[in-house]
Amino acid sequence: MKLYFIILLLLGNITYNLNAQSVLNVPVKDIDGNITTIENQADGDIIVLDFWTTWCKPCLKSVPKLAELSEKYKTHGVSFIGVNEDSPRNLVKVKPMSKALGFNYPIILDTDQSIMSSLLITSFPTLVILDKNEKVLYLHEGYISGDEEIIESKIKIIIDSAKDEK
Repeated sequence: MKLYFIILLLLGNITYNLNAQSVLNVPVKDIDGNITTIENQADGDIIVLDFWTTWCKPCLKSVPKLAELSEKYKTHGVSFIGVNEDSPRNLVKVKPMSKALGFNYPIILDTDQSIMSSLLITSFPTLVILDKNEKVLYLHEGYISGDEEIIESKIKIIIDSAKDEK
């Protein structure tokens, strides 16, 4: 009976630790096959996660605009990270497509969709802006031409409010 109680206690602790794991620290692979985390890829205090797939046409249209924003705001403490959600059988397409599309920010592979599930992402593309404490500051689903202006205005507001807090 005592052993049964200890096993239940250990299982509860393991489950708690798994659920308490930070989305920023979930181990994933980058497009070169290296194990990394979002936290390791993020240089700034503001993290922009771009959830995309190779088969999503709006995703492919958004990348050049997001690459421009990434370049423009990297000196303002904003880190863009692509979170690819392709299935394992499509992963061979990710690296060549990322080069063709002009990604200028890191790409991680969320093949088991753990990051996507943790942030309750249900469609592509979805852009999520987080702070280093994982607070969701902004979420944008889909992409049509002109959405980059909306996203940029939100980034400016977030940068300004971060300056005010300091």
